[in-house]
Amino acid sequence: MTDATDMAGQPATASDLLADAALEIAGTEGWRSVTLAGAAARAGIDPLTARRTLRCKAGLLAAISSRVDAAMVAALDEDATDPAIPVRDRLFEALMARLDFLAANRAARCSTRRGPSPASSISRGVKHRSRKRSPWSASIAAM
Repeated sequence: MTDATDMAGQPATASDLLADAALEIAGTEGWRSVTLAGAAARAGIDPLTARRTLRCKAGLLAAISSRVDAAMVAALDEDATDPAIPVRDRLFEALMARLDFLAANRAARCSTRRGPSPASSISRGVKHRSRKRSPWSASIAAM
């Protein structure tokens, strides 16, 4: 999944590359095997740059959440942001775009939810922030 562009086709940032590498590692080896240094090595990024960019494993989760949000926004068509379309339909479009990305990364996503780990508590906060972005993406005021 690591590539040279982000979800909008722009050059990928170090954060994007690290998030993609972390998803790859989590999908094959489980979340407990994910480290910032391991993600940096997989992404071909200097470990010091990785540390400056994301600081820690929680930063990786935040970067992954941002990748999910970016994928959702990139997948939305004009109907999802058209105020003439009912809110329910726009939210449905945003939700389906989000689920499509998550389904493609199911193994990695599931590995962050297994067993007691720091990722479990961190991911709850990240998911809350991310979910608040979904209505915004569909041009609906967040509640």
